[in-house]
Amino acid sequence: SDEEMVKFMHLMNSIWNICGKDVVTSFDLTPFKVICDLGGCSGALAKQCTLAYPECTVTIFDLPKVVRVSREHFVTEADQRIGFQEGNSLNSPDNH
Repeated sequence: SDEEMVKFMHLMNSIWNICGKDVVTSFDLTPFKVICDLGGCSGALAKQCTLAYPECTVTIFDLPKVVRVSREHFVTEADQRIGFQEGNSLNSPDNH
């Protein structure tokens, strides 16, 4: 259900808010101006990237339903350097 998914996404959001900065700064990503977060869920890790690397943009790739909920509940208009790409990596032609 959407309610259960939002609860899960809040949990993921909390985890990345605690340790996300450490993860995104473990390696110097300064040279990369475009970062893709595969399975980006709530966008919390993408937000940590944009905070740590003010010159970058982040594209979150996730399922259409997850993207919809993330846009509704987590990623706001203020997060202009975060975009979305809907898709399902398990349904690519290479996986058939």
